[in-house]
Amino acid sequence: MNINEKCYFLKLKKISRMVTKIFDFSLHKLGIRGAQLNLLVGLSGKYETLTELSETLGMDRSTLTRNLIPLEMRGYIKQTEAKDRRSVHYELTKKGAEVVRSSYSTWKAANDEICNILHGSVQGERMISDGMLDLVYHDMSEKCKYKHYNAARY
Repeated sequence: MNINEKCYFLKLKKISRMVTKIFDFSLHKLGIRGAQLNLLVGLSGKYETLTELSETLGMDRSTLTRNLIPLEMRGYIKQTEAKDRRSVHYELTKKGAEVVRSSYSTWKAANDEICNILHGSVQGERMISDGMLDLVYHDMSEKCKYKHYNAARY
């Protein structure tokens, strides 16, 4: 048996890479990648700690911290004083807020392209119309919330 034929990790990773390529290609003319836009949008919202923000974005805290560095170097975000002196807090600069504002139409076009691709198949149509992606994410995050692999550092 070929493991890759049945491997959910591989199949989901390939889908994720395709989606990433569409967003990155669309956003490259703005000088930003899809993951960076997600971080900027996340930082424009309310959060108390970077751990809370990383959980909201579904990423490891160390990955979040590492990905904030280029955004800070480009002047899109800046460190601000946190309520708790032991933690670090970031906020968008005017330049970062402008990137978020100016990227909306490009983001929407990429999002619509993915939607159109999915509409081209019966399964894709169901995922969109039934909110299946949201349901799957919610179910998995609830079921995995207290599992040992969420706290593991590899």
